[in-house]
Amino acid sequence: MVLEVAGSNPVHHPKFFSLGFIYQTDLPQDGTRTSDIIADMTLLLTSNGIKGKIADIFPTLLHKPSSEYSVAFDTTAAYGDEDNPQWFGKFRDQLYKQGITNIDDLDLRNINQEKLEKLLSTKDMLFVNGGNTFFLLYWMRKSGFGVALKNFLSDDKLYVGVSAGGIVVTPTISIAGVEPGDANNVGMQDFTGLSTVDFEFSPHVPDMVSYMSVEEYSKITPNKIYSVDDYTAVLVQDDKVNIIGDGKYKIYNENLHKLAKLV
Repeated sequence: MVLEVAGSNPVHHPKFFSLGFIYQTDLPQDGTRTSDIIADMTLLLTSNGIKGKIADIFPTLLHKPSSEYSVAFDTTAAYGDEDNPQWFGKFRDQLYKQGITNIDDLDLRNINQEKLEKLLSTKDMLFVNGGNTFFLLYWMRKSGFGVALKNFLSDDKLYVGVSAGGIVVTPTISIAGVEPGDANNVGMQDFTGLSTVDFEFSPHVPDMVSYMSVEEYSKITPNKIYSVDDYTAVLVQDDKVNIIGDGKYKIYNENLHKLAKLV
């Protein structure tokens, strides 16, 4: 095992078999965001959508009656491993249960930045489904999603990221390769995420990903990591981060961040 954490050197580790290597980047460790803080931004990062107590809290995140909400429902990641996925329909049903019925599918493979920004300007919520994280980030880059997201959040709108949709807004998506991991089927070598938040997000722990695997990964990243199960979510409001739900979660590298602030 070879661990090199300086610059953009590859990091080899047997746990991360789906990647083969992970590129580390020099990231700030002072507890500030890796990008400019967007005033009034709200992000909900989940493993399995809006369920359990997350569903009870969800209405408090809405700024008007749910029946008036218009949602862009991003299904891109689901096509990273399947030609005709249908499973994300359960997340649409979760929105229906919240009284949200104005839902339009969004596939980033078929849109450019200009059209994407125009579409999002008419929406109150952006719901990004899970699937293959590498495939999703690839098409986010192709479509100019990063800039469109920043403008969207600046308008005090809600971003919901499920699994891969939660990982992509962090400084790096390298954690998507932690065993059992997503297949890097787009040949990606630069795993820099959108950096909307300054921590990493590990969904489906310990349901699919073990605590031990996340613990090993935490040793080669300078970032704080929030790992959550299917009944827990990370809620980001402005520069505040809270855990909500009634499931299990663990935070890694929390002391490392506290030490960095002191230094």
